[in-house]
Amino acid sequence: MSQNAFKQQCEVYLGIMDDDKVRETLVKMWAVSNQETGGDIMTPDEMRCLLMCTYHISMDHYSEGPQMCLASNKTLKAVVDSCFHSKKQLSVQFVTHWIELNIPRLLFPLHRYAVHCLATSWRTLEECEHSLASGDHCEIPPYSGIELATPVLEEANPFPQAKPHPHLLTMSMSWLLAGALPPLYSRPQKAHSPSNSGVGLANMSFLAKLVCSIPSHWSILYDSDEMGLGSNRFLHHVMNYKGPTLILIRVQDGQKFCVASPNEWRESHHYWGGEECAVFQLLPKFQLLEKGPKMLYLNFSVRGYPHGLRVGSDPRAPIISIDGGFEKIEWQKIPYYLECIEVWGCGDQVSRERQLEVKKWEMKEAEKQRVVKLSASDWLDHPDRYLLQLAGRPEYHQNQS
Repeated sequence: MSQNAFKQQCEVYLGIMDDDKVRETLVKMWAVSNQETGGDIMTPDEMRCLLMCTYHISMDHYSEGPQMCLASNKTLKAVVDSCFHSKKQLSVQFVTHWIELNIPRLLFPLHRYAVHCLATSWRTLEECEHSLASGDHCEIPPYSGIELATPVLEEANPFPQAKPHPHLLTMSMSWLLAGALPPLYSRPQKAHSPSNSGVGLANMSFLAKLVCSIPSHWSILYDSDEMGLGSNRFLHHVMNYKGPTLILIRVQDGQKFCVASPNEWRESHHYWGGEECAVFQLLPKFQLLEKGPKMLYLNFSVRGYPHGLRVGSDPRAPIISIDGGFEKIEWQKIPYYLECIEVWGCGDQVSRERQLEVKKWEMKEAEKQRVVKLSASDWLDHPDRYLLQLAGRPEYHQNQS
C-alpha cells in the first residue's frame, strides 16, 4: 500500500464517530468472506479472537499493572455460545446487533486504542528517530500514553487464586460487565498517564476524548461465603449504600446471574428502580435478560405481600425470585437452591465511607439500648419482674434489686 492510500484509509477510520458504526466496522474487520454468497460472515473462532483482542487491550492497561484471569476462556466462551447458539456462522449484521443489545460498550476500548495509535504514534517515532541519529539506544513502548477503561477494584489483588472461596466476580467477568452496563456503574474519572506529562493542553484535551478514563473502585459489600447466607445478613451489609450495586447469584447447578441496581436498595412492597436497572445471565451463557425501570422488589416487613427479592418488570412473572429466607431461587419458573450471593458496590469511596459511618452509629445506638437503668420504683411495675415471679423467684433482696 502506498503512503497516500494509507493516509486516506487512516482518515476514513479516524472519521468514524458513531457508536453503531464503530461496532459494525470492528466486526467486519474480524469477519471472513463467504465463498458461496460473496459476503462477509462471522464464525465462533473469529468472534472469540475479536473478544480476546479487546480483553488483552483492557487488561494490559489495568491501573495496577497487566492482569491475568484464569477464568477468561470460560467467560469468553459464554459470550460466543450465547451469540451463536451452536451455529457455525452468522451474518455480520446479526453479530453486530447482538453485541449492541448485550455488550454495547465492550469494543470501544479497542477502537480508541487504534485511534490513539494512529493519532499519536508519530510523536514516539520522531523521538526515537532523533535518538538513533544521535547514537542513543531507543525502545518504542508498545502502549505508550494510553489507559483504558477496566473496573478498578478496591483490593490490590481482589481475585486471589489461592482463596478458599474465590469471588463470583472474576477479573474477566468484571471486564465483561463493564462493557455491558451503562457508564453509571463504572463512574469514570480522568485518566493520568505518566507518559503524557510533556504533552500540551490541546493534545491532552484531544486524548481525553479518545482514551478511556479510569473508573472508580468496585468494592465488595457482602459475600455470603464469608458473612453467612441469609436475608438479615444481606440487609445488614447492603442497606444504606448510596451508590449503584451489582448482585451476583450462583445456584446449585453452577448457573450465575447478575442484578444491576443503579439506586440505593430499599425495602418496599412496590417495584422500583431507574432506567439503568438490568439483569444478566452470566454462565453458562452470557446474555441480557431484561433492562429498564421499576424492575426491583425487596420486601421483608410488609405483610400481605410476597417476602424476598424479585427482579423483573412483570410482577406476576418475575425473571428471578428469591424467597424470604434466601434459601431458594426461581428462574424461568424452575426452583433451584441458592448457593452464594455477592454484592459489589460500584459507587465512589465516599459512598462506602458513609455506609460504614451509618453502621457505626447503628451499633452505638444498639449498645445504648442494651443497658437500661431502672430505679426501684420503676422495677416494681416492670413486666420483667412479673415474669421472674412466674418463673419461681417471687422474693428479692435489696442487693439483688
